[in-house]
Amino acid sequence: MAILGKLKIQEKNDLESVSRSRFVKKSRFVSIRWITGREQAFGYGVGISAKVVSRASKRNRIKRIIIEWLNSSCIGVNSGTILFVSLLKTGEEGEILEDLKSVIKNTLNV
Repeated sequence: MAILGKLKIQEKNDLESVSRSRFVKKSRFVSIRWITGREQAFGYGVGISAKVVSRASKRNRIKRIIIEWLNSSCIGVNSGTILFVSLLKTGEEGEILEDLKSVIKNTLNV
């Protein structure tokens, strides 16, 4: 499953802005960065480095799981929020997803 078109970060400037954002929340497996107050609707991106997960097949599977969860559950996030999720270290898929859920729910009140 891919990022839904309406939830994808559309502008290159927005992606650069969120990557430089000072709003960062790190946990055991994931790191999220976000910016708020934009005119656009909610959007997000997911990035997993090859240094963190060396096998492309596992990297893509984790990315699909994260994207599927974000597509279904982050619809209620405030408009104008742009979010970028990155993986800090590898682990079991279930652990990573639970970690992401707790970080986003505590940070963005989803």
